[in-house]
Amino acid sequence: LVECVAVVPPGAELWLLEGLVGEEGLAALDECLASGVLVADGGLVSFRHELARLAVADSRPHTRDQELHRRALEVLGADPVAREDHTRLAHHADLAHDTGAVLELAPKAAEHASSRGAHREAAAQYARALRFGASLPPEEHAELLVRRAWECYLTDDASGGIDALEEAVSCYRSLDDTRREGDTLRALA
Repeated sequence: LVECVAVVPPGAELWLLEGLVGEEGLAALDECLASGVLVADGGLVSFRHELARLAVADSRPHTRDQELHRRALEVLGADPVAREDHTRLAHHADLAHDTGAVLELAPKAAEHASSRGAHREAAAQYARALRFGASLPPEEHAELLVRRAWECYLTDDASGGIDALEEAVSCYRSLDDTRREGDTLRALA
């Protein structure tokens, strides 16, 4: 139970914990609350101190951590409301090393962040997608790069934007798409 709470910062909803540990595992919640390790506030269960959460999170083997994030992704994805929180889902997909889910969710999270004016978050979400984008066709890879470059431009991250556009130019060259290569070179200039 404590490991599952550590995987869902800043706190986990009771329904999520039940989906992760089952009813039997959730029975340990009273003991964790009584000991003061966990606290319940506003329907969320969290650690009393962030340092305690980090200690638990850092103590798990990598494979266990990956499995917990995979399970969190499944449980959240099954809930009609939670599945609309692309940022939260992309976080768990990233840490579960689920390439397909990251490539689906991170661009949606980026678009949502951008529409709200959170351009740094959008750039970070595009960067997350690009870390998993090696298997993408060059055209899709280039599109993510161009979108990341725009978000970098909006946040005054010139070097991040330049790097993304230069890589996009290479993608368009490999596709022999001179129009998009020219558009990207113009943006780079």
